[in-house]
Amino acid sequence: MKRALFSFAGVIGLLTVSLAGFSSIYSGSVGTLGAGQFGSIFGGSAGMLAGGQFGSAYSGAVGSLGAGQFGSVFNGAVGTLASGQFGSIFPAGTSAPPAFVQKCNQNGGGSPVASVSCTMTTTSGNLVVLIGVTDQARVNGADASGCSDNNGGSYVYIQRSGGAFPLIKMCYAANVAGGSTTFTWTNQGGADWSQIVVAEFSSMPTSGTIIDQIAQSSGSGANADSGTTSATTHAADISVVAAARAGAGTWTCAGDYTELAEDETFVSISFSACYKILSATGTQSMTWTSTAGGWSSSIGVLKGL
Repeated sequence: MKRALFSFAGVIGLLTVSLAGFSSIYSGSVGTLGAGQFGSIFGGSAGMLAGGQFGSAYSGAVGSLGAGQFGSVFNGAVGTLASGQFGSIFPAGTSAPPAFVQKCNQNGGGSPVASVSCTMTTTSGNLVVLIGVTDQARVNGADASGCSDNNGGSYVYIQRSGGAFPLIKMCYAANVAGGSTTFTWTNQGGADWSQIVVAEFSSMPTSGTIIDQIAQSSGSGANADSGTTSATTHAADISVVAAARAGAGTWTCAGDYTELAEDETFVSISFSACYKILSATGTQSMTWTSTAGGWSSSIGVLKGL
């Protein structure tokens, strides 16, 4: 049973009120709000909001908000928010770019050590890059040996630095378990002056081929460089660089890179690590503003989603 409260016949349409509440608003050429809780708004050429709680809004050329709690917003050329609670807000076929989450780092203190560790609470599914540094090569080969954690991380070798020493090795673990995790860098030839840096990134693959390009370098002059990679094949990448030299020294990352860690006065080695979120393909390299002295460096570029 309906009671008419207002009537605006003609182009604007007819407004009626149902005993169930919120019946039709703007009936006719402008649109229709159907019976029930928040039914349809802007029916017809402008769009349709279907019956139920927050159904579809702006159906048609602009997009569609599907049934359910906050379904799809701007379906079509602009992008799709999947049905359910807060889906994707990026256009179909694209993902959020990689993002830096957090880092931990630690040196071995005032004496040589066999291993060095740092701890942080990670998010399940993210990717971590572990960088280990030691004063001597210590038989750390071109593999993931020396990189580990206590939470089941499976490490993949990225790159080691050029030159004999100091040695830098980079590894990554994708799809981490999440939770409080202790990361460890272990020297494979005995105790030595050591450092560890671990960086966590989101919007990274959980499996498959993740390494895009790598390079290494070494030298003895000022302003160490990372080496230059071949052209990357994927635009949304992360670039991680690290360098170390024997003895104290100063390090400043290039302006478009962000520092992860720096230790200028550690007993036997000084060290710097930096990262950059990429958005286009091309060769990658970085040059530090640094003091002269024998140094070695490496760069690893990893694919985002």
